[in-house]
Amino acid sequence: MRFLDNVSRGSVVSSVEGYGWAGPDTQPELRGSLRLTIAGNEILAGQGDGFVLGGPESPWFPYPGVRDVVVSGNAVDVAGVALWLKGTSADSSRFQVSGNAGLRPVRVPQLTPDSYWADNGDGRRVGSPQPVAWSTDAFAWEAFDRGSRADR
Repeated sequence: MRFLDNVSRGSVVSSVEGYGWAGPDTQPELRGSLRLTIAGNEILAGQGDGFVLGGPESPWFPYPGVRDVVVSGNAVDVAGVALWLKGTSADSSRFQVSGNAGLRPVRVPQLTPDSYWADNGDGRRVGSPQPVAWSTDAFAWEAFDRGSRADR
């Protein structure tokens, strides 16, 4: 999933919420995996939270944490929690958070070696970026977008 290049003004709830999955047939290493990219978004004067990911609130096979998330290049201005990765380091991992502005306050579990955190304005740097085949900061069709049909 991708949440890219959006602008949110004055939201009163979370701008993005996502829940991990732990279905009965889900392999343990895939539980909580969102394969979610949140990039290039701007939240202006938000009254609620920014990005809230994971947690047992999901009505569909709830999972307490979150895995496989990229959060990069966002500008966040909210009254609540800017980034909340729910769960503990045992059930929340494999996330990459970098290059975000205004990412305060945050609630994240202890960062694990398979996660990356850097350049978020807090001076903290953990891990190194890892390539992930499922993440991109553009949609597949954008490379072929040549304008409107009238322009052709």
